[in-house]
Amino acid sequence: MQQTEVRAQRASKSTSLAWSFGSISVGIKNNLLGVWILYYYNQVLGVDAYLVSIALFIALVVDALSDPLVGVWSDRTRSRWGRRH
Repeated sequence: MQQTEVRAQRASKSTSLAWSFGSISVGIKNNLLGVWILYYYNQVLGVDAYLVSIALFIALVVDALSDPLVGVWSDRTRSRWGRRH
């Protein structure tokens, strides 16, 4: 069997910058939502700030543990449409 060498091309600076704008918008949205939800639960609903922060911490820990597990599950799943469909 003949081996074919594939060389990776580096993305230009303008391409890298363009791709980074998507992450910036997601980061802004997530930070604004996080600040708003803390304010809403604490000031509007009257839940203690400590309890709100504990609830958000638990949600982040569950997310951090479940993401790799779902990734492995997704990688190992085979369907007639291919992987991850």
